[in-house]
Amino acid sequence: MHADVELHNRRAKFPDVLRVSAPRGLRAKIKRIAEDRGVSAAEFVRSAVFAKIDVMECSDVTPSALDCDLATERAAK
Repeated sequence: MHADVELHNRRAKFPDVLRVSAPRGLRAKIKRIAEDRGVSAAEFVRSAVFAKIDVMECSDVTPSALDCDLATERAAK
């Protein structure tokens, strides 16, 4: 696949850009863990954030048991 097409496809799939300040050294840790798992740093961060959100939503007062079971499965991956 041509690089321009690949870049366009990624932007179409993930159109929102999120920038955050982080403690010194976090970028290197993310990069190292992502490489160990064979994914990009961006994919690792997206997965980690979604997993954390899923877990937090399951700690609400009236969570759906099915939603929490699915969130627990995703967080374990």
